[in-house]
Amino acid sequence: MDLADADSVAGFYQTALESWQASGGQTDAELYRNAAGVAFGELLVRTSPLRWVVAEDSQGRELAVHSDRTNFLVYPLDAVEKRWGRGDDGEFIKALTGKVIDHFKVY
Repeated sequence: MDLADADSVAGFYQTALESWQASGGQTDAELYRNAAGVAFGELLVRTSPLRWVVAEDSQGRELAVHSDRTNFLVYPLDAVEKRWGRGDDGEFIKALTGKVIDHFKVY
């Protein structure tokens, strides 16, 4: 997988989701989701000014990616978990990455 390529990371997510679905839920979904979420976050880090942080809010602590310059914050593991639960395909990774990149073109 190329962690600087949205198509590659989206394909990884898709493969992980399909592998988990094929197991009939017998394998640990959290392991697959976390791997896909970290890959998504690393994609954002490699293609934008975002950097890994541990963010804390009323829900607790979670890995996130953040820009000090614009105070832009993304929770990639949470984004994957929400879409995983709906069975969404990997297209959301490409779409969100494009939005993040466009955001930083303005700044």
